[in-house]
This record gives sequence, C-alpha cells and structure tokens, in this order.
Amino acid sequence: MTIAELYGKLSPHRAHGAVDRMEDLLTSDVFGTMRYATWSCGFLDWLLSAEAPLANGHPLLAHSISAPSVQDVQLAFWPSLPNGREGDVALLIQRHDGTSAVILVEAKYLSGMSDRALESEEVHDYRQTGLQLIDQVMGLARAASEHLTAWFRWDGSPRVVQRIHLLITRDLYLPIPIYLEAQTACPPPWPVSTFWLSWTTLVDWLRLHVDHHDPGRVALLQDLIDLLTRKNLVPFTGFHTTPWHETTPAPQFWADMWWTLAPLAIGASPHFWAPGVVPSAKRPTERHPSRGRSRPA
Repeated sequence: MTIAELYGKLSPHRAHGAVDRMEDLLTSDVFGTMRYATWSCGFLDWLLSAEAPLANGHPLLAHSISAPSVQDVQLAFWPSLPNGREGDVALLIQRHDGTSAVILVEAKYLSGMSDRALESEEVHDYRQTGLQLIDQVMGLARAASEHLTAWFRWDGSPRVVQRIHLLITRDLYLPIPIYLEAQTACPPPWPVSTFWLSWTTLVDWLRLHVDHHDPGRVALLQDLIDLLTRKNLVPFTGFHTTPWHETTPAPQFWADMWWTLAPLAIGASPHFWAPGVVPSAKRPTERHPSRGRSRPA
C-alpha cells in the first residue's frame, strides 16, 4: 500500500492530472521508504547534501544541521500551510540538545512550479503571491505552533529553532530561474532558509546501505534504487568513450597510410589538398588506393 493512496492522492476523483499523481507517487515511494527503513539508511545524508540557492546563509544544509546531532526524524505528509498552500512532506529534525528544525519539502518530478494568477481578494485573504515557492516560504514562516502540532501530532512542544524550505527536482543543476522569479515577488532575505536538492543524487547514498544486516530493510532500499533507476533518476557520470575497433595489427582509420593518399578530385576549383592547382576541365578522375593509378570516374 502506498502512502499517497492513504492520503487520497491517487483517487480518480482528484482534480489534478496524471503528471501530478506521478509526482505524489514518487514522493510517497521515497519518503515512505524513508519512514519504514528509517532515516539513517542514507536518507538523512542525502537531505543534508542540499545546497543553498541564495547567497544569504550556509552553502550546504549539513553546515546548519550536522548528522551526528540528529536524534530522530519525524515525517508529516502533505501538510497544509496557514495561507492555503500545501507542502509535500514536512520533516521534524530532533536534535540531542532538545532543539528541533522543521523542513518543508516541495517535491517536483515531471511538472513545474504550481504558479497561478490570483484575484485581489485571494491576495488579501490568504496572503499569497501566486508563486508557489515564495508562498510556501511565507506560509512556513507564519505557521504557528498549533499548525506544527497538527502536522506531527506532538504530545509535547518541541523547541523549533530552524525553519527550512527544501525544493527537490530532477534537475542535474540548480534551477536558478525558479528562485529568480520568486525574488520578484519577495526580495531576499527571506524569513526561512531555502535549499535545493536533486532526486538524481539519492541512489548513491542508498547504495551505501544495501549490505545492512536486516534483509527486510535491504529489500526496501533495493526496490527504491530499482524504481529510481527505472525513472532515470540516477547520477549522471559523464559520457563514456570506448574504442570502436579492437586493438589489432589490422589497418585502422587513424593509421598514417590513410593520410598519405590524395583525396578524390571533386571539381575544377582550387581545393584544400592542392592549393592553387586547378585540375583540368576534363572529367574528374579518382585514384585507386591499391594500384596508385588513375581511371575514369
């Protein structure tokens, strides 16, 4: 059973289309596996490798949240923000010192940002700009303790000292235009820290834990690796160059003997191989490479 189905994200009666459902399903598969296999199996390391798109803070998320300081990670799927927007996942990072950080995740797969034009009453009532990224940033900043309590079903009141927005896309490089457009609605500095992460970097972190002693956990991780590979969400390792021929004594294209032969005569104008020499206006001839004499074309 997928978590997306539990939350009604795969219902045929929902308004969004197949592309958005695939996005919800990917979110469910990745963070559902994180929930069942635990965050310590490469997921936390992957999240902390996120980079900052704006030059107003730490370049990596790991510089503000260190892995050894984390005691536990709780997840809340599709949390509602006070301005009417919705995130895909909220993470509560609990530290050993009693402080916590909340990370609101917006996961993108095949679709772009959910930006839209707003009516004037919507701007007033919900305090939105129409740009999904900045609306989520502002919504997270305004989320009161009762919102966070509802997300994570707290029994107590964790001391939240950090609020972070994390955008995850399939891009290989930082999608700068998304952040530049968001800055047109709200110039930085923004009220919460923002980071970006690529789906394609997750597989490498998961592979470090497929030799775990728990076979059930290994099966979950391997299934997710296979799924990400099937979706082509794997690291780009560059172009591989392999020889197109075997290294044998047989004649090869790059052998010097090929370059000593004059090319075919192609017309009555000067050409590269014989500068300034104009062939006869008679029918062009070609040189046979094996006998070295000319014959009519």
